[in-house]
Amino acid sequence: MLDAIGASNHSLRMTTTGPAASPKTVHLSRLARVALRAQVFLIKKNIAGPLGEVAMALTHRGRKTGKAYATPVAFLRDGADVIVLNNGGISNWFKNVLAAGFAEIDLQGVHAQMRARLIDDPEEIARVFKLYRDTSKAFARTFRVSPRASEAELQAARDRFRYLRLSPIRA
Repeated sequence: MLDAIGASNHSLRMTTTGPAASPKTVHLSRLARVALRAQVFLIKKNIAGPLGEVAMALTHRGRKTGKAYATPVAFLRDGADVIVLNNGGISNWFKNVLAAGFAEIDLQGVHAQMRARLIDDPEEIARVFKLYRDTSKAFARTFRVSPRASEAELQAARDRFRYLRLSPIRA
């Protein structure tokens, strides 16, 4: 099974699950890059329709190049904060945001600078996962499991992801 949560504009780290699972870099086709840029454009202009209810544009800088990238990612609101997740934490956008400690977001017509913090407390991860399960329209598609699945299946789905909390930077 391939997973592609949080693609960058040029390449995508994908994971395979199964006996010989190992991360690998897959370069996106020209069409895929154009589609991602179109999603970012629509989200930033707040004309994405239903996509804007589950995805935001995340602008980050490359760890090595310093180049700005904008990536469409799924999100979940948690009070004033925004939660984003990545399958295994291997995508470049995830590594870039984590390394920098901040990012900019465009979310439903609002542009904001955000501080980024890895959620690594097991209780907080469980709380955020439950929040996703109870409120996200994209839960089954994102986690590839039904919200009514067994506890073992839900825990396996929860543990495949790494979670970032984005908090507004107050002036």
